[in-house]
Amino acid sequence: MRLLLHAVLSVSCATDGVLQAEVQTLLRPPPPAGETRDMSTNDVADVPLFIYKQLTADWRVLRQQTSISEEQLSMLLHVVIASFSRDADRGQAHTQLAMANKTERHEWETQFHAHYLHETMRDVRSALQRHLAALPGQDESLVSELRETLTISHVAAPVRLQQTPTLWRFRAAVALSHLRDQFDLDSHNKEHFPVLHLFLTQEDQLRALRHLRGAVEWQKLLSLRFDRRVDRDWSRTTTAEAVLAELPGDELRRWEAAFHGFREAWNTAWRFVDRYVCMEIPSIFRAIVMEPSTPLCFSMPDERDEGICPLSLVRYLVDRHNQFLEHVLTILNRKASSSAAKLSMAEQPHVPTHLLTDEHLINYDARELVPFLQSQAEQSFAYGSGESLRYNLEQIEQHLVDTILSGKPFIELEVRKFSFTNETRITGALISLRGKIPQAELPTDVKKQILDELQRIGGVRRAMEVLEVCISFLSATGGAHVKTLPGNLSLHSYVRDTLVMPDCVEITSGAVSKYVQLQHIVALWTFLEEALAVDPFQGVVPCYKADLPDSAKEDIEAVVRKLDLAFLLPLFKEFILANLKDENMGEEVVLKDALGCVEDENGNELESLSWFAHFPTSMKLKHTVATYLFLASLV
Repeated sequence: MRLLLHAVLSVSCATDGVLQAEVQTLLRPPPPAGETRDMSTNDVADVPLFIYKQLTADWRVLRQQTSISEEQLSMLLHVVIASFSRDADRGQAHTQLAMANKTERHEWETQFHAHYLHETMRDVRSALQRHLAALPGQDESLVSELRETLTISHVAAPVRLQQTPTLWRFRAAVALSHLRDQFDLDSHNKEHFPVLHLFLTQEDQLRALRHLRGAVEWQKLLSLRFDRRVDRDWSRTTTAEAVLAELPGDELRRWEAAFHGFREAWNTAWRFVDRYVCMEIPSIFRAIVMEPSTPLCFSMPDERDEGICPLSLVRYLVDRHNQFLEHVLTILNRKASSSAAKLSMAEQPHVPTHLLTDEHLINYDARELVPFLQSQAEQSFAYGSGESLRYNLEQIEQHLVDTILSGKPFIELEVRKFSFTNETRITGALISLRGKIPQAELPTDVKKQILDELQRIGGVRRAMEVLEVCISFLSATGGAHVKTLPGNLSLHSYVRDTLVMPDCVEITSGAVSKYVQLQHIVALWTFLEEALAVDPFQGVVPCYKADLPDSAKEDIEAVVRKLDLAFLLPLFKEFILANLKDENMGEEVVLKDALGCVEDENGNELESLSWFAHFPTSMKLKHTVATYLFLASLV
């Protein structure tokens, strides 16, 4: 009825300029008496165009709801309008109703629906066949115009000879979208063919699963080549295109295939990914399209910034694969004739992501399904019946189970998160290392000698990079292996013999090679970091840098002799640099409560130590940096 209304308005606007103003009034009626007009909304600038857009939108919706061709929909409207016109000419009462107010309009719509739409819309195809059969001879021209055909016998032989090659008959095309429309026409299909129903409802998400192995392979290749060797800024300014351009020919084909899989997986499935765990993915990230010119930071999995995108993408693909198989398993078990025939999910094969092959995946191409659908389609060759297309749903469902789903294992996700240089604190590597190899402080004179030597050769930053590699490997390596490495093993021996990095003169010569052992790694790294940074707390957000009140200073001075500052200050500083890079913790939290959860190298929390009970409670997290600096000044 909305389509008919917009059709009338469209014709009115096109034929009479005066009526455009009337339609404008309908679109934006004047306010009731005594009220002012809402000026926040404007008049429609182009009334005919506005009405035409509404009309075409109505047409699309009606076609989707009825699943009939353009020709059939046109005929349907003709039948409805013709039936109403005939009744109006005969003076039928229900065609003479006025529409002066909403009540009368509602009554008119009710009568119109009851007389002209109810029976017709219950079974559109049958209704159309009845109406076509009942058309009188003079209406044959209408059918010919709608079908863009004509009755050959009515055409003179010379004209027929000239025009016959231009005549075509309509035939509905076999496609996955057409199958979905036909399947939805019968509400009982989802009960009779539950696997096919599940596939058709999720197909737009499943088509990306064939690219999962390529996505995992791309992330693996990037990790092997760049992990712990580049910083985050490099990943934001370097593209996949630049990396591929530098590869030798024998590696290029593998890298290109992997990136193609990752790009296809991203561009197909990324629109369905909206969260990383409980965190909503920012809209600026969700708008990213994966291309060779896209920065590599969107390919390197990490738990912060852009790294959450490739991490959440692979997790989504694995979850979608496993959840779909689980649903199929549930359906097949429901159909099983006996309990012995039922399948247990625990008994199904499981494959880790690093062993994935294409045979393990729900792997299909929607275009490759069309030939099979054509073989299972029943379509009449009779003239005027080309739009009638039915499918053998039972065979199609069995084909899906046998060729696409059968034998597919569940996937166990294994994702190696990317480690960037200069982010040792952020990743928690220092805390992990302390738990594996007890750390000790370096003497002040030794640290001064090391710094002088490194500054003379310009090697402070290079030494930091090597230390970060050592910390990353030691913190990530299993405990059994690390425990075989004594804390008094020299750092240069570990770098030279275990990591096989003999060219690191900053570590393998001078005071570093003479004095520094594995138990000194954290002390040396912290010392060099301070030497490179003018302000070690430069990266701490301002909300944690509020001035310390005089009353809080008095509280600290009153108990400072009862605190083990030599033990507390390194852990306090580590807490600041590792946790206060954003505002997530809240500036009004009591500082003592937050510090109490910090663990020492033995896994003991500070709140469990007797002397920590004397730490004042008058400071909040907003006073963190000021509190640390004040305590350090009292040493």
